[in-house]
Amino acid sequence: MRKEQYPGEMFQSLLKGLQHDPGNASGPYGSAIMPELLSCDPRGLEALYRYSSDALLSNAAGSIHGGAVATWMDICQGNLIAWVNGGYPDPTISLQLSYMRPVIPGRPAFIRSKIQHVSGRLCFASSWLWQTEGETAASASGVFRVGVPLTVNI
Repeated sequence: MRKEQYPGEMFQSLLKGLQHDPGNASGPYGSAIMPELLSCDPRGLEALYRYSSDALLSNAAGSIHGGAVATWMDICQGNLIAWVNGGYPDPTISLQLSYMRPVIPGRPAFIRSKIQHVSGRLCFASSWLWQTEGETAASASGVFRVGVPLTVNI
């Protein structure tokens, strides 16, 4: 008999399947751009992630490069939607970001992603990044095309 998994465990399992293996030398950025899942709403509509904010992703000013932050937001939203969508790929149609504070290397960065709305094959999501509770460093809104129409109650 198959053991039922808690949705967070299923999501973590899916996320591990999508992650770069840090022990694999094929790419230096893999472990810097893939998140650790901290929690997942049982309905799968919201997830909390942590990044190590590796100095490898720093810009000339000494903070994490905005492109890396955009990549993190895209990955977190996309992985959440992929989990809700049964693991199907979900290409990003658009991603809009607002940067409010620098992201400091060496300090953990947290991202909360949430599915906001679904309309047929379009899924709308938002994310917020912070390093200090209550101090949002960046926010993002994304639109993704899902492989099959989703039926979720938001």
